Amino acid sequence: MRRFDYAKLMHLCLSELNSKGYDLTVLDDPTDIPEIIAGMGKPYLTPKLSPKFNDFTSEDTFWLLLSNGEETVGAAGCRFEDLGTRKISQHWKSSLKRQYGEGERDVIEWVSPQVDEVLKGKLVYYGDLFFTPEAGRSRRILRLFVLIGHLWTFLKWDPNSIYAFVREKDLSRGANFYYNFPRFIPSPQRWVKPAPEPREDSEYVVMLARADLDALVEMYLSSPERL
Repeated sequence: MRRFDYAKLMHLCLSELNSKGYDLTVLDDPTDIPEIIAGMGKPYLTPKLSPKFNDFTSEDTFWLLLSNGEETVGAAGCRFEDLGTRKISQHWKSSLKRQYGEGERDVIEWVSPQVDEVLKGKLVYYGDLFFTPEAGRSRRILRLFVLIGHLWTFLKWDPNSIYAFVREKDLSRGANFYYNFPRFIPSPQRWVKPAPEPREDSEYVVMLARADLDALVEMYLSSPERL
């Protein structure tokens, strides 16, 4: 990992956001996140990132908030998970059972073997990305915001990979490109019917490994026009 290069690229992204009237905040204490998210108009907060279901510390979570003046217009959460030798399929099944099955019923009936092959060890879950309608109209703002989150995630935790879930309809519109998630697996898991809202079987798991980000950073610094 090229920490100084990461910092240089983050500076470029932040400078452009600032020039467009936006400010960025890293929030290590998620206590106020439910209120902030509700104030933005997001109808839900996933249990995996909700402080109502988890006891978070600054060592295992942060939220990135985008503001325009006094208004919060964008948000996303990141959660660090060191699985050690445990398979992520086992982790998903047990954690989702607590989060969506009240700890009593299984909610996942199958996980793709590909997931265990590529997502191992130190991981970061990226979720609850949300923008207000006005801010969300700019794919450029979205792209810069998410990339800054990736850079800060690797500078903070240096995980093996970041992963997120993206709906098929969003992936078909180029979400993995705009969000800089160059790898993906279709149908990574199959829910016991009916799937809990807002989850669905058409989700893809998208991923960004350390080597991927190194390559992106080198490309963007040498050819800023591709950023």
